[in-house]
Amino acid sequence: MSGYYLVCKKRSDGSKCEETISAGSKEDLLTAALQHASTAHGIPETRGLKDEYRSRIKKSKASV
Repeated sequence: MSGYYLVCKKRSDGSKCEETISAGSKEDLLTAALQHASTAHGIPETRGLKDEYRSRIKKSKASV
């Protein structure tokens, strides 16, 4: 089964976050990533953040 993932790379203090977020669908991934940005980094959900995350979504390779 394949899905989607992205690596956060954001922190409000300017340092890098290497949290990998994954989900079965792009919309579920976007929801999880926006929640992570808000709860872990205090970054509000904006149109710009949604667009940035959408552009960074990668397809996972199927595992056997």
